[in-house]
Amino acid sequence: MQKSKKQKFHIRPRFKVETPLSKEEIRALFSKRLKAPDAPCSGKIRGDYIALFPKAKDKHYWSPHLSITIDDNEIEGKHLLRGLYGPSPSVWSMFMLFYVFLSVMLLIVMVVGFGNRSLGLSSVILWLVPVILIVILSLYLIAYFGQKKGHDQIEMIHGFLEEVLGHKVGDPPVV
Repeated sequence: MQKSKKQKFHIRPRFKVETPLSKEEIRALFSKRLKAPDAPCSGKIRGDYIALFPKAKDKHYWSPHLSITIDDNEIEGKHLLRGLYGPSPSVWSMFMLFYVFLSVMLLIVMVVGFGNRSLGLSSVILWLVPVILIVILSLYLIAYFGQKKGHDQIEMIHGFLEEVLGHKVGDPPVV
């Protein structure tokens, strides 16, 4: 699949799509298709929330997760579906924890280092700044390559979504 020039890489791609189906019809379509033996993915439906993910036998650490929210507002007889692709919630939480920890570490190192520097003391601790930045960049690259590894599954989930809704939702996210 070729990348179009308008699309760009996103950590957690999002989409919006209007559908003439009612909330009940949307839930019923997803429920019926997810229960079918030939369904390519698994999912959960809770109220106005639908989660789609690969079947347990196909899951790996980098498997994607699609969260769909059915908007409450009916506009001109259409409902708005909002989708968000991302890693499983536990993987996303772990990466966010690392990013927050490293950011706080970076802030502390910079405050101590520049504080010491302004007092005329040794500011050797500032050498940790580029090291922390390299670790943050490494985490970003790991997430990027992890998303690339799960891209086939993203396309599978996206195809399933289009099949259930009965119309094109746009191109699957670019990785």
